[in-house]
Amino acid sequence: MDSSDTAPNPRLLSAMSDFISTESERGIVYVHCKIGYSRSAAAVGAWLLANRRATTAQGAIAMLCRGRPTIVVRPEVRSALAQFASGIAGNKSPKLRKLQDHTTPDRLEPRPLLG
Repeated sequence: MDSSDTAPNPRLLSAMSDFISTESERGIVYVHCKIGYSRSAAAVGAWLLANRRATTAQGAIAMLCRGRPTIVVRPEVRSALAQFASGIAGNKSPKLRKLQDHTTPDRLEPRPLLG
């Protein structure tokens, strides 16, 4: 598998973020990746960006690292998140404007893992 196959495109990042948002309304969402290509980091990073909990890819990655110090965010995923963040910044949709009105700081409160 080459590295370009492991980084999700903006459409997929948006779908991942939407899934986390929808499911989190019903309870706790556990996100994990099968073989360590940073896809779980990409999914949560996209959610942080789309929900304005982070305003930059670097901010989202910093939050991920604070919440899970051993996380690996591969370079191609960092680039994909930066591209996704740029798309969000340029998006002037009513839904995004509503989210921007409720911006929260770049911080993530780590929660203990169960089990």
